[in-house]
Amino acid sequence: MRLSARRRANQGGPRLHGRGPGSEGAAVGSPRGRDGLAAAAPLRAARPGGKRVLRDLLGGLLPGVDFDRPKQGFAIPLAQWLRGPLRSWCEDLLAESALQRRGLFNAAAVRRVWSEHLSGHRDNGYRLWPVLMFQAWANRHLD
Repeated sequence: MRLSARRRANQGGPRLHGRGPGSEGAAVGSPRGRDGLAAAAPLRAARPGGKRVLRDLLGGLLPGVDFDRPKQGFAIPLAQWLRGPLRSWCEDLLAESALQRRGLFNAAAVRRVWSEHLSGHRDNGYRLWPVLMFQAWANRHLD
């Protein structure tokens, strides 16, 4: 179905005009629609691998950098934090009485893992973290 020229003109946005020298199908008008809001520009490249151009440009400037490696996260120094600035917080949450109050954890086993961690014999930070988070949550929401 063809729209009349008047209806097309009232729909807002750029319109194509094919009259006049050098204006073969050139878009004229505002990039804004009738409501005055600009059309959102696409944030991604139209083709996959849009970062290829950036990789190609930087490849010569940064030799030895593998741009095609998979994403990788970063580790936090949890072991050092639990032994250092968070130690008193951990001691409170992992105290035998605090662990026995809930009755969910084997207090002796958790204390043994905590002692191994503090002595530096073993990095148990990622084993202790869920226990610490549960204890902190329970203290806040169940007590």
